[in-house]
Amino acid sequence: MDNYQAFVLALRLAITAPTDSKSRQSVTLANCLALRLTETEIEQAKDEATRDTNLRLSDSMFQQSQA
Repeated sequence: MDNYQAFVLALRLAITAPTDSKSRQSVTLANCLALRLTETEIEQAKDEATRDTNLRLSDSMFQQSQA
């Protein structure tokens, strides 16, 4: 699994987690993985993570950390 795939999975877990605590943990992981991706990859991953669902990632849920 590469960083992109791990990032998509972390985002999916963040939006489908059964508890707020688990969701926050997934967002933390996603933020760490985002440091290894381009802005374009991040946007594509956000679209992929929410594809086939009626859920969307809010900008406040995920913020790319600037290096």
